[in-house]
Amino acid sequence: MKRLLLLFFVGSLFFGCSDEPDPGTPGDESLLEKYPGLDPYHILHPIEYDEMLEILEGPEVSVIYFGWSTCPWCEQYVPHFDVAGRDAGWDRIFKFNVRETRQAVEDPDTGEYSLVPEFQAIVDILGPENLVTTNRPLGCEGDQCQELPWFTVPSLFVIRDGELLAAHIGAVPGHTREDGTLPPLTEDQRAELYQILDDLFAVALQAQPQ
Repeated sequence: MKRLLLLFFVGSLFFGCSDEPDPGTPGDESLLEKYPGLDPYHILHPIEYDEMLEILEGPEVSVIYFGWSTCPWCEQYVPHFDVAGRDAGWDRIFKFNVRETRQAVEDPDTGEYSLVPEFQAIVDILGPENLVTTNRPLGCEGDQCQELPWFTVPSLFVIRDGELLAAHIGAVPGHTREDGTLPPLTEDQRAELYQILDDLFAVALQAQPQ
């Protein structure tokens, strides 16, 4: 009996006690190559267009990232989105590749540009007044394009029932290319980004049903 108790005690030292937290479920592996700094246990969940629209107008509080992996700002920021979300206790960030959707077309009769219907539908839900125009949509030429409602990437939106609750749009101020290359975030820029993200996820958590 003493020997059995001893074996049980020794075994519990190796298997029964651990201070290591459970990392959770591994995230989508296909994103690890696209975003090299992403943790294998990330909480990003890729979605297609129709599902994205349903989520934007759905009754649950959702956090949605719009961008694409070849955008250098997206590549740098997305791992931080994931870390901030997990640190806040959030369990899922939806990811939609908006590159092919964020476009404008020219009317052959008037020469005026308008957003393609697929992107206009997104803008209508988020609210044009909530979006920022600092450049022009893909395919759009001329000064008129600066007046079209759209948003830069990476963008992170908190939404419920089609109501935008919080947003982070584009890069941290001052984080721009140098000689054609995007440098890493400085410590101050990183701190500013995490403050923005902490505030954003706090809004998401507070909007959850109690």
